[in-house]
Amino acid sequence: MKAIVHEVYGSPDVLELKDIEKPPIKDNEVLLRVRAAAVNPPDWAGVTGVPYIVRAALNGARGGIGTFAVQIAKSFGAEVTGVCSTTKVDLVRSIGADHVIDYTQEDFTGGDEHYDVILDNVLNHSLSLLVSMLSPKGTLVPNGGQFHKRWIGGTGVMFIKAPLKSLFVPQRIRSVNEAPSQDELLALKELLESGKVTPVIGRTFPLSQTSEAIGYFGEGHARGKVVISM
Repeated sequence: MKAIVHEVYGSPDVLELKDIEKPPIKDNEVLLRVRAAAVNPPDWAGVTGVPYIVRAALNGARGGIGTFAVQIAKSFGAEVTGVCSTTKVDLVRSIGADHVIDYTQEDFTGGDEHYDVILDNVLNHSLSLLVSMLSPKGTLVPNGGQFHKRWIGGTGVMFIKAPLKSLFVPQRIRSVNEAPSQDELLALKELLESGKVTPVIGRTFPLSQTSEAIGYFGEGHARGKVVISM
């Protein structure tokens, strides 16, 4: 089977397309054929050996997670404010955001608005500031970011600082559940099949151009998901 491998850290050019043996399958395992895979910040860090610096900020509405979050929130009837850079404003508005804040022109934490839920995919503001923007019974969901910090990045915020902070404020601070239940997956399946949620794909690269895909992603200007097709 084909696989992208790298034996040293460096630029995306260290990635090589090779033929490898199929992995052995245990009695309680299955072998899946992957048709496509998305590029994410940990992929950049895993290849280069240095953290990925997120350039698109505040809650990151234009990225792979943000574009899904906007659509899912709208499908449940929420009034959604998306935060992104100037070149992504039209994209975020086209997927249903009621309000779009261009973070190069305005700091979304500087207004008088209070939100019932804040999903922050970047974490470039303090937890205290984000909590102050919540309604009295609001919920903050810190989700990654801070890849410029070596070793733990946003993990320290999500799993250390956030739980501690939640003990001292009336609002809720919740981490993203990376192990969804069957009911949650079925609900997402229905949203996708109904067309209420559509993946936003910025660019697609073949497997043989994985180094180009990760290099493009590392520039920090991707719109939606960067996808590698098999």
